Amino acid sequence: MAAAEGIKQSCIIVPSLPDVSAPEMDFHDTSFFQTNQLSARQLPTPDEVLARLPRGFNGVARFEEFNLIVKVGQLDYYSADEALTMRVLKQLFPDGEVPVPEVFGWKTCPGQPGRIFIYMSLEPGKTISEVWPSLTGQEKEVICGELRQIVLALRRITQEEPDHWIGKPEALQAQLLRLLSSSSRVCK
Repeated sequence: MAAAEGIKQSCIIVPSLPDVSAPEMDFHDTSFFQTNQLSARQLPTPDEVLARLPRGFNGVARFEEFNLIVKVGQLDYYSADEALTMRVLKQLFPDGEVPVPEVFGWKTCPGQPGRIFIYMSLEPGKTISEVWPSLTGQEKEVICGELRQIVLALRRITQEEPDHWIGKPEALQAQLLRLLSSSSRVCK
């Protein structure tokens, strides 16, 4: 498979990646736009997404007929950086070594200020949090081994220019500080 724009084998060329400050981004090279004729190759509008949200404001809207879910949330919690990160990981690991959904695009819109809509493939099955309580110790160890392999794969990723960042370093620093301050409560 040829390397996608912004991706060179397991090396990320940061300046060539899409602009995450764009209010809207559709990735027309994805399976949604290539195979989904029923939608006339358009992602659902934010209003259509909101009509399907189970709790109304934030969460995940399912469009099973298009093999699509849309994650909706506040821009101070979710961002286009998250969507771009998943897209890059899918391109770096197309065979599923690091399992992530395929990202079809994102939208922020004036009618929904402060919110982002991240459009991605619907992955069948249950979440790990749904099945974890019913798993045996051996099954949990197998999952931990799989997670270890995923982390090792992620550690192989490099970026061509070390002075560029993907995401917002200040946001990462704030998240780490919150995690560290709460880890003393978790680890006791």
